[in-house]
This record gives sequence, C-alpha cells and structure tokens, in this order.
Amino acid sequence: MSDDPKVVTDVLEEAHRSFERGGTPEEGLAELTEEEAQLKKACRLIAAAQTLQDQNGYHTAVVELAFGAIERSFEFYAIAMSDDAVHDFMDHEYAY
Repeated sequence: MSDDPKVVTDVLEEAHRSFERGGTPEEGLAELTEEEAQLKKACRLIAAAQTLQDQNGYHTAVVELAFGAIERSFEFYAIAMSDDAVHDFMDHEYAY
C-alpha cells in the first residue's frame, strides 16, 4: 500500500464522480414502485450476505449487509404506510 495520500483521494474522487453520473437501475428494479424496490433491495442484500457466509468468511461484510437489509425494510414500511418517498431518507438527517 502506498503512503501517498493522493492515491486515496484519487480513488475517492472517482467514486464520487461515479455516484454523480448515476446510471441505470439493476435489472428488475426500474419497473417497481418505490416501496417494492426497497424490499427487493433488502432481499438482494440478504442474498449477497448468504453468498459471503457460504464462503465461510467476510463476517463484518455480512453484518453490514444485514444492517443494510434492515434499513431497506424500514424504508419499505415507511414508504408504504405514509406519504413519504425514498428521497426523504437519503440525507439521514431525520428518523423514519
């Protein structure tokens, strides 16, 4: 690993640019409602965690994916049961 901080900042800048560019949603998500998409994302996170767990490792990543799945499940419920939209939760400034 390099001691040059520019290596890290270059990678972070490229990641930031990637998010700004956006992109097309994963197959199967575009035609879903906002709440259905959140539930589908939760299921995909659980499937990814299961794949990692089956390979007998990456326990920290499995835990993080599980928390992500829980968050998406809350978002599904909040959107389905209120007038909120998914963009209401993007800034993480307010609780559900």
